[in-house]
Amino acid sequence: MEHEDDFGFTFSHSNDIVLANDELTTKLQELYNAIIPLLKNLKANPKQDTIVWPNRVEKIDNFKTKIDNIVGDSITKKKV
Repeated sequence: MEHEDDFGFTFSHSNDIVLANDELTTKLQELYNAIIPLLKNLKANPKQDTIVWPNRVEKIDNFKTKIDNIVGDSITKKKV
């Protein structure tokens, strides 16, 4: 019989939390490093109204794969 004050949780060791935090920090840094060059390239010529982007579908798909590889199973991904 369960006790009324048993909420079904246990405590984690602080080492586990530190490792999870380090892993998330690494993934965030990798995401930042992947996204910033894209943003820099997109704003490279602000005076031009149009962006010529040959093979963009292929390049976007490759970039999405790169992001998926960084994130792994950490989040639920929606199909884009």
